[in-house]
Amino acid sequence: MKLTKKRIAWILAAFVACMVLILGVHRELKIDSCLDKGGRWDYDEGKCDP
Repeated sequence: MKLTKKRIAWILAAFVACMVLILGVHRELKIDSCLDKGGRWDYDEGKCDP
C-alpha cells in the first residue's frame, strides 16, 4: 500500500475526528455520572456540584 499525500491526509483527518469524538463522549459520560449521583453539572466550570 503506497502512502500518498492524499492518503496520509485522510488518515490524519480520521484520527482527528476520532479524537474529537472520544473527548466528546468522555465529557458526556462525566455529566451523566454526575447526574446519576444526584449532583448538578456546572457547564460554565465544567464540574459536578454535589
